Amino acid sequence: MNEPTWDLSSYFPSFESDERAIFVQQLESDLSGLQEKVASLDPISSANLNDWITGIEGYEHILVRFEHLRSYLGCLTSCDVTHEGYQHAEAALSRLGAEVTKVRIELLRGFRDASELERNALLSDPRMKGAEWFVHRIQEEAMHQMQAQQEALAAELAVDGIQAWGRLYSLLSGKMTFEMTFPDGKTERVSMARRRGLMADSNRDVRKEAFLRGNEAWAAQEDVMGAALNAMAGTRLTLNRHRGIEHFLDVPLFDSALDRKTLEAMNEGIEGSIAALHEALKQAAIGIGVERLDWFDLEAPMPSWSGVTFSWEEGIQTVGKAFARVYPEFAAYYESALERRWVDAASRPGRIPGAYCTGSRLKQEERIFINYSESLNDLMTLAHEFGHAWHSHLLEKSHRPLASSYPMTLAETASTFGESLFLEGLRQDPACDALLSAAIADVEANRLHSFLVNIPVRFAFEKAFYTERSAGEVSVRRLKELMVESQRKYYGETLGETDPYFWASKLHFFITDLSFYNFPYAFGYLLSRAMFFQFKKEGSGFLRKYEAFLINSGKMTCEEAAGEALGVNLKDPSFWAGAVSGK
Repeated sequence: MNEPTWDLSSYFPSFESDERAIFVQQLESDLSGLQEKVASLDPISSANLNDWITGIEGYEHILVRFEHLRSYLGCLTSCDVTHEGYQHAEAALSRLGAEVTKVRIELLRGFRDASELERNALLSDPRMKGAEWFVHRIQEEAMHQMQAQQEALAAELAVDGIQAWGRLYSLLSGKMTFEMTFPDGKTERVSMARRRGLMADSNRDVRKEAFLRGNEAWAAQEDVMGAALNAMAGTRLTLNRHRGIEHFLDVPLFDSALDRKTLEAMNEGIEGSIAALHEALKQAAIGIGVERLDWFDLEAPMPSWSGVTFSWEEGIQTVGKAFARVYPEFAAYYESALERRWVDAASRPGRIPGAYCTGSRLKQEERIFINYSESLNDLMTLAHEFGHAWHSHLLEKSHRPLASSYPMTLAETASTFGESLFLEGLRQDPACDALLSAAIADVEANRLHSFLVNIPVRFAFEKAFYTERSAGEVSVRRLKELMVESQRKYYGETLGETDPYFWASKLHFFITDLSFYNFPYAFGYLLSRAMFFQFKKEGSGFLRKYEAFLINSGKMTCEEAAGEALGVNLKDPSFWAGAVSGK
């Protein structure tokens, strides 16, 4: 039987091991030497080209080791956020990350004044093969940087500033519990990590109780959460101003390798389909026997299949068999990952809410974290995260580290395509009966609403929040108002009770590395939906195109990668409208 706890021994024998201590010590020493070297270099020229290439190679090696350590500590902390040793190690990692950033700052300094001739000379060196996209991106980023000393100071201040607020959020959310009374009268104190599973329960009384009692817990921490959100946004806005970045969306668009016209076209395509999406929500309300959906009903299963559950062993076998029916290579990777215990799903105190995929390019391994509660939605989450893992696996095998990083937009394309593959594999199961077919149809409808209504709610909230935050701090009262306004804007009359605390309970708003951790999900879902329609037309031959798309994601814009894989224009609203409708 596969254990639902992961094996991290390939990273380090243990947290307390000498191997980890030596690794950190060597990383710190090498990083210090690299910092000193690149800081001493004049801007890129023919005279110092070799030194800059050596510096870029050094940064690549440092980055791989730093991310290896970050992934390891993230895995440990996710499973036990109360562990003081892990907390201290993560704080130290933030300080180390600031030093890594300083090397990148020096690379930006070197490229800022480099001419096209000098850049081409650098890229013509054999040692830079495969790093062309990295060089292009870093040269573009260099155009919006402060002086190197100011950037270095900003990196240091981030450790005890924006990143500290993010750590505080993770610590509090990981420790939060609430007392819940179940329909049978049983009272239990449950962790916030279990809340989402309870809000997807087939019993409406359970969903409502989890929603109300959970929000009471968030209300008790609302001032802290509001302070954290304001501090993080304020930091970003201040840095944007000093870097000459005109709009708060410019950075997330750059991070997403996405043109603003594409984002606008996608939003236009979604908003043009809102009436059809509302109709689906109305049908969902009828299905569960209510006049309108309340917030705690949004993930409710239809009564016809609400009793469908999967033990851990049944669940992982179901996902594996589904993958095998439609994508054997992906299924083989999945089975290998389970055998090597790369997944942690065990319920225990101190776990953070949510799910994610992480990994080490040093070891060329991935790890998946989920909170498993035996539902079909959990199997969807597993398929989603394995979509990420497969993406990373293909890139690691195909490209050097500097060409194996990809934007969130394309990451979420891979993860949601993984979901579609899983559902298609379920449909092709000869044992798929009317009950499972109903469950699949319900999950598909839920995906449509989640990505095309719920995600736009998050984007609208964050956009309104950043607009108001530009003029000063936003009160907790106003944060709740903005969230409700955004929910009403997209759900309209299909929604009964709103969730004014969704801004606090949703981890995505508190991720320090990225802002606007929302629109890439809608992008990824719709692009993967278009890909899935093509897969259905072309059959298994399309999977080679899909793999090429994943491999290209580390060296192209979204528009270029999609154009090459599908031959489509992402700046055309009709593409997105067609992806929504399936036409």
